[in-house]
Amino acid sequence: MICAILVFCIAVIAVIALCTLPHTLFNILCILFLTILSMVAVYFLCPASKEKFAMGNKKNIYGKSLKKCETSGPARLASQMRDYTCSEIGGGFHQICIKNMGKGKSFSKSTGQSDWSSERGSRNHCACLGAWANFAAQKGADKKLYCDAIPETALKDKYVSNWESWNDVTIANQAESGINELYNQCINQAVDSNSRKYLQNLYCKLVNSPKIHLKDISKKC
Repeated sequence: MICAILVFCIAVIAVIALCTLPHTLFNILCILFLTILSMVAVYFLCPASKEKFAMGNKKNIYGKSLKKCETSGPARLASQMRDYTCSEIGGGFHQICIKNMGKGKSFSKSTGQSDWSSERGSRNHCACLGAWANFAAQKGADKKLYCDAIPETALKDKYVSNWESWNDVTIANQAESGINELYNQCINQAVDSNSRKYLQNLYCKLVNSPKIHLKDISKKC
């Protein structure tokens, strides 16, 4: 709310200045420069709404503190939030941390995008829920997940629609493929019984949700 007020005030001041000061080129350029400078300051001081989750106390799919996905280079290069986590709420929902994104089968090319993923090399990357599901539903899917860096929100039924489609290359039942592949990999990465139980509970809630038809591959739901 405070950020919205700041933006409004900047806009009002700019309009008043343009209306009252002599319309010389120097004055106009100064007003434009100060307006841009102020907007840049607001951007860095007032993170977008989707950042609120990223800066909070986040849990991963094991109920523990969410780990950073990739720490080399700027966070944005790996589609991460400012704290280097795959915790985007909104937009593409980049919540799946994939290891060694640039190795093996091209993730981006396989999911109808340009071949940008091949440039990532051995670096990890935050993938969209829909893109991961689409990739997992294909033959030859070879990507491994860093499960400690996947937020519990990825397995909340309120985001099922984000699993179910991906641009214009959606595959039938891709959500089931993506979720079950995540479960298969991550249940094996759990380091203790509490972690396995937490993931099991998240998964079973999805299995029992009316929002998605999900086959119980755990045999425990």
